[in-house]
Amino acid sequence: MGINNTYLAIFMLSLIGGVSTFTSTTFYTVLITIALSEVNPVWLGLIASLGLTLGDLLFYYMGRKGKQCVPGKYEAKVIKLTAKMEKINDKLIVLIIFLYSLTPLPSDILAIGLAFGGFSVKKLIPPLFLGNFVLILLLVEFSRLGYGIL
Repeated sequence: MGINNTYLAIFMLSLIGGVSTFTSTTFYTVLITIALSEVNPVWLGLIASLGLTLGDLLFYYMGRKGKQCVPGKYEAKVIKLTAKMEKINDKLIVLIIFLYSLTPLPSDILAIGLAFGGFSVKKLIPPLFLGNFVLILLLVEFSRLGYGIL
């Protein structure tokens, strides 16, 4: 397959794979398998994190646009969510984004909720990308360590 194609493949898989619980299982399985080859773990982490983050930004965008289409009976709940989000310190939200992105759970629900709450996309991207990067780097290194023990 070649190293360059591996990076392209992992980017495409991470872009699509982080979307739901069912596809994320496949993504992380492939990620660990690829991690056991001779790829650079930092490049693998950067490229996969970029794909995961871009996939989550798609859901953020859909949440931003979808907020305008919320039916009247749910509009009060969206307004309430926005009011609660405005009261929370942005630093705490950034910390929550980072900690949540350290889990292999899909971040699409988080992105949609933050979009509905009016959280800035500029503040969303750095902790989301960094959390994804740290998660993938840890998965890669622990996979290699575990395989080395076997």
